Amino acid sequence: MAHTLYTIDVWDTILRRRCHPDEVKLFTARALWLAFPGRLKPGMRGPIGLLHARQRAEHDIGLRALALGMDDEYRLDDVLERWIGSVFDSPRPDEARCVANWARSVEVSQEHRVTFADDGIAPILSPGNGARRVALSDFYWSGDALGKLISAKAPWLRLDEVVVSCDVGLNKRSGRLFRHVHSRSRVTPGQHVHVGDHPITDAATPAALGIHSIRYAPARAESARADHADRWSRRHDPAALAPLLRRSIAAEVVPPGHGSTDQREAFLFGARCAPLYVGLVLRAMEEAVRRGVPAVHYFTREGVFFRRVHEAMQAAAPGDALLGVPLPAAELLEVSRLSTFGPSIRDVSTAEFMRVWNLYSSQSIGGLLATLDIPQISVRPVLRLHGLDPGEVIRYPWTDPRVVSLLEDRRFSGTIDRARRRRRERLCRYLESRNFRDDRSIKVVVDIGWRGTIQDNLAHVFPSCEIVGVYLGMHRTLNEQPGNATKIAYACDVAADEAGHGPLLEHVQPLEFLANSPDGSVTGYEFVDGRVEPRRAEDEGESAVWHEATRFFQNGVIAAVPAMVRWIRDYACSSEDLRPMATNAVRGIIAAPPRSLARAFFNLSHNETFGLGGFVDMETPSPRSILRRVAHDPAAYQELWSLAGSSRWPCAFLRLHGLERERLWIARARYGYVPPVDFATVDPGHALASLREIEGSRSYHVIRSIKNLWPVRVMNRLRFGHGFDAPSDADAPARLAALTRSRTFRVVRALRHSPMARAVAIRRYGIDALDRW
Repeated sequence: MAHTLYTIDVWDTILRRRCHPDEVKLFTARALWLAFPGRLKPGMRGPIGLLHARQRAEHDIGLRALALGMDDEYRLDDVLERWIGSVFDSPRPDEARCVANWARSVEVSQEHRVTFADDGIAPILSPGNGARRVALSDFYWSGDALGKLISAKAPWLRLDEVVVSCDVGLNKRSGRLFRHVHSRSRVTPGQHVHVGDHPITDAATPAALGIHSIRYAPARAESARADHADRWSRRHDPAALAPLLRRSIAAEVVPPGHGSTDQREAFLFGARCAPLYVGLVLRAMEEAVRRGVPAVHYFTREGVFFRRVHEAMQAAAPGDALLGVPLPAAELLEVSRLSTFGPSIRDVSTAEFMRVWNLYSSQSIGGLLATLDIPQISVRPVLRLHGLDPGEVIRYPWTDPRVVSLLEDRRFSGTIDRARRRRRERLCRYLESRNFRDDRSIKVVVDIGWRGTIQDNLAHVFPSCEIVGVYLGMHRTLNEQPGNATKIAYACDVAADEAGHGPLLEHVQPLEFLANSPDGSVTGYEFVDGRVEPRRAEDEGESAVWHEATRFFQNGVIAAVPAMVRWIRDYACSSEDLRPMATNAVRGIIAAPPRSLARAFFNLSHNETFGLGGFVDMETPSPRSILRRVAHDPAAYQELWSLAGSSRWPCAFLRLHGLERERLWIARARYGYVPPVDFATVDPGHALASLREIEGSRSYHVIRSIKNLWPVRVMNRLRFGHGFDAPSDADAPARLAALTRSRTFRVVRALRHSPMARAVAIRRYGIDALDRW
C-alpha cells in the first residue's frame, strides 16, 4: 500500500535544543523573579520555586482535561495565566493576563535562541509524490506558533500542516493523536509513516496502531541530549556542576600565541577563576534589575576590571538575551577610602574618627592627616602645642590625652572642617558627573569588599539615597552601619560562615592583586578646565606588575565570559547557582596559585595610604637559610610557618620556594582545598584516583621503563635485595604515600615542572595543564 501521509516529530527530530526543556521554563521563571519582585508572594523567593509553581499549574490543568475525557494536555497561555495568578500576591485578572503575555514573549524569544535544526533529518524526509508532510508534536504551543519556529530554524523543510497536542487535547503518548490525524487526513494506518526519536511515543505506540514507524535517534545528538538531562538532574549539586562548567570553559579558551609561559599560565588561571568574577557581576545585575536601578556603579580600583566583565557579558548577550530583561548599564566611580572619608566626616570628634581607628588601632597623627588628605604643614603648629610628633605611632589614639585635646582644639577642628567642606563639594560634583546624585533613589555599587568602608562614606554624604553594595567578600563590620546602606557578600561572607570563609579572607591582598588596575589609587579631586577630575597616586612598580602579570590573568577571565554567558543564558543559571563555584575559585586562588602569579605578587607594592599613610612592600625574605636548619632544629619549622604566614599569601610563598608538601598540607588543613591529585589523602577512593593519574602519565612510564633496564635492575637488587620492586599489598593511601616519597616520583615531578615541560603542557593541554601534579 502506498504511503500517502508522512508525520514527523518536532522536538529532537526536526528541532533540537542546546539545553534541557525545563531550562527554558526556568529562564521564564527567573525573568519573572527579576522583573516583579514586589508582586510575588512571600513564599516565592527564587526561580526554582517559581518553576515548581508552574509545574503544579500544568499538572492541575492536565488533570482537569483528563476529567473531561481528553488527554492531560495544556496550552502555554492557559498555564502562564494560571501560574501568574498562583504566585502573585492578590493579582487582578487583567494584571495576570498582561504579565502572562509578557512571560509568553520572554519564553518564545528564549526558545528561538536555544533551538536549532537537526542537520541529518533531511535525507529521511523524502516521501513520494503527493504524500502530505505533517509535523506532529506533543507540545504546549499552538500549531501556528510552533510552525513559525520550524520555519525560522528549518526554512528548507516543506510542511503541509503542523498538528500539536494542545490544540486538540490529544497526544501521541496515548495514541489518540495518531487516530485524530487519520480521521482528519482520511488515511488508514497502513498508509501512514511516522518519523521520530522517542522509543515509546514515536516508535512503539504508532507501530501498535499499524503505522510504519521510523525511529530517528542519531548517536551524537542523543549523547548531547543525555548530557543536558544529566546536568539538569544534578543541578543542585555544585560538586557535580563545577567540572562540567570547567570543561566548557576549557573547550573554548585558548591561551594567546604570544607572550611568555608565565603569562600564558596566568591567562589560563584567569579563565579557570571566571565563575568568581562573572558570578559577582551577575549578582549585581540581578540586584539592580530587581530594584529598578538603571546602572551598576563599580568602585575603583578593582571596579575597572569588574566593569570590563560587565561589558563583556553585555556584548556576549545583548539586550534582554542574558536574563530575559534589559541589563543595567555599567558606570565607573573613581573613588577610594582616602578620597571619600574626609568629605564624609560629620564632625571632628573621637567618635567620628573611630571609623578609622576601629580598622587601624595603632596610627600616627601623620597617618590620620594622610587619611583625611590634609597636608601636615597646615596643622603643624597646633600639633607642637599638644606635644604630638606627626610620625609617632600611637596605640589606641582615642585613649591618648594629647589626641583627645587636639580634637577639642578649635584651631585644629576648624582646619579639618574647612577642608571637609571643600572636599565634599568636589566629591559631590564629581559623582554628579557620573550620574550618582543625592536624589532619594536606590544605588547599586560593587567593590571587591572586606568591610564596605567606601559605601559607608558615600552613605554619609548622600543620606537620602539607599545604597546597596555587592561585594566579592566581606569581613565582619566594625563600625556602626549607616541606616541607608545594605551590604551583600557574594563569594565569601565571614559573618555568615566564619569557620569556612574566615581563613579564605585572612589574607585579602592576593584577591586585590588579581583584580587590580594600573592607573593608581584616587587620593582626591581637583578642577581641570572647569571639570572635577580625580587625582591619583601611582606606583611605577605596581603598574609594571599589572602589565607583566595581572592583565594576563584578567584577559583570561574575559576570554571565558562567552562560555559563562552561555551557561547563564541557555541553562538559566542565577548568581546563586554560581556561588559555590565562586567560593571554590577563591579557595583555588588562595591555596593553589600558579608560580607565575606568586612571583609577580612578591614584586608588588600595595597602597595603604588610607590608615598607614603609604605603600607596603610585599617582598619577603627567602626561607633557604631556615630550610637548612629544619633537619636538626625543631624551632626552624615554626620559623618557616611564621615566615609563610607573614608573607600575606602563604601558599604562594611556599609554592614559589618549592615547598609543595608544606603547601598541600596548609591548603588542605587551613583552606579546605583538595587538589585533583592529592599526595597526602587518606580517602581510599581519592588515593586510588591519584595513583591512576600518576601511574598513567607518559613521564612516569618513561622513568619506569628506564628502571626496568637490566643494568638498573641488577644494581637495585644488589642494593635493596630480592623483591625490591614487588607490588605493595598496602591500601591505596599507603601506596600513594610510598610512591610520592620515592626517588622515581621526585625525578618525574621535577621533569614535569621544568620550564620546557610547563611550556609544552600549556600549549598542549590548555587549562588542564594547571592541574599537573
